Parts: sequence; structure tokens; C-alpha cells
Amino acid sequence: LVGDWMRGTEVVLPTQTLTPGVQSFGNHDLRLLSLGGHTGADLAILDQKTGVLFAGDLVFYQRALTTPNSPGLSVWLADIATLQG
Repeated sequence: LVGDWMRGTEVVLPTQTLTPGVQSFGNHDLRLLSLGGHTGADLAILDQKTGVLFAGDLVFYQRALTTPNSPGLSVWLADIATLQG
């Protein structure tokens, strides 16, 4: 997909498992949301102090998700409803 651009790139495996719920990082309480509408194992992070949501590739601008390898549109729509609060 990206050819030579990936040359020399090494895979770094995770060293810890995250669980849904609130975790504190510095002065921020971050709510970790376990979702599954795009890849089946999605993570969204809400900074409860600022209201900033890190939704990754669960949210798209002016289009719906591409569904060939996703769990399905209904799961994604349920995730969007969860993110809307």
C-alpha cells in the first residue's frame, strides 16, 4: 500500500492492556470508550475536563464509514450514538 515509505519501519507491540472507564493522566480524567463499529476493536478517548473527543477513524466528515471489513453499519451507527452522548 505504501511501498518504499514503510522501509525500515518496525512493528512495536503493546505492553499493556487498556480497559474501558476513566483513567487519570496528569490533570486530565480521560474516559476510554471501547467501541467496535469500524474495525471491531476501536478506542475513543474523551477528555472530561475539556470535552475534547479523540474518535480516531470512527468519525468521518460528510460521509459514512466504508464497510467492507467492518462489523456493519448498524454497529457503527450505535457507536456514533454513544459518542453523541
